Amino acid sequence: MVRVLIFSYDKKLVKRGRYPNLFMNNMISKKIMISGMAVEIISDDGERWQCRNITTKETVFIKKTVLKNAIKLCKAEEILAP
Repeated sequence: MVRVLIFSYDKKLVKRGRYPNLFMNNMISKKIMISGMAVEIISDDGERWQCRNITTKETVFIKKTVLKNAIKLCKAEEILAP
């Protein structure tokens, strides 16, 4: 399993708001590491994402604004399979 920092190459532009919804539109089926928890985004549920915790197989709901802010602060990572 390889972890890649989302938008690490454009960190300054992301903080300035130059990518308002670029990444948030195609999130379904992506695997994200956020707050030490590996989740797979299953579906869009209005103002939140319905996610599956990869380790425990539980359903978790994450607010879209929380994920967007974590991406802006480079605190969320996308998990890529080798």
